Amino acid sequence: MSTTSDQLVTLKEVAEYLNVSENHVRNMMKKKEIPFIALGGIYRFDLQEIRESLTEKLARKPRPSKTKVSKSNEN
Repeated sequence: MSTTSDQLVTLKEVAEYLNVSENHVRNMMKKKEIPFIALGGIYRFDLQEIRESLTEKLARKPRPSKTKVSKSNEN
């Protein structure tokens, strides 16, 4: 898949790009997790917008703390 920054891609191409099923992409659309353009009954996607959207979501997602839990002395 060769795309430029202003080229719109299909649902199938987005699924391949994200390495997920087409149904998963549809679910992401329903939840408004990825941006898309509806042209009648046809959907198109801008990969740059998807990258930016997912990058923002990952940046906002809280990360688990890496503090060690010490075991209490159970003698």
